Amino acid sequence: MAQPQIYINDNSVKFPIWDSTDANQLLGYLYPKELFVDTYGYSGSKTPNYAYTSAKGWTKCWIPTGEYGASLAFGTQYDYGYSACGGVQGYVFKVRSACRVFEGTTFITRLYAGDIVYTDGDSHAGLTYPYRLSIKGYKKSNGECKWLQNGFCDTDIEIGSSMYNETCVYGDW
Repeated sequence: MAQPQIYINDNSVKFPIWDSTDANQLLGYLYPKELFVDTYGYSGSKTPNYAYTSAKGWTKCWIPTGEYGASLAFGTQYDYGYSACGGVQGYVFKVRSACRVFEGTTFITRLYAGDIVYTDGDSHAGLTYPYRLSIKGYKKSNGECKWLQNGFCDTDIEIGSSMYNETCVYGDW
């Protein structure tokens, strides 16, 4: 199974979110600049996705991305540059609000507004927690840098902060 990836609807139109088991049941819409997770890697086909909907909350669904298109939310198209701090290097994304950081599934620290995370630029998410962003490390505003072997951080997509201006970690959308 491919690693899940976090996408953004970078179109100017909303597109439908369908029940993953009943393609006739509309669950809601994915609005412009809203983020969602593709659990099997973008293929444009009918594969399971996860999105936040007002009707169902964090839910497994089908999003017709092949028809509407989407971009990697934490891909190189939206980074704030490539940088290094100590042994940590990667594509830079900024932290907007309190964000938990994990080594695997073990909580290790919190990041806050002004801190940054480093990614591989492929917008990968976790297998167990597909709403967490895979990170290579982080840099706190006090200068502390940390490299992570199996790092992840919150995005807050699963609690309804799925719009570009609400996620706790963000790109140049």
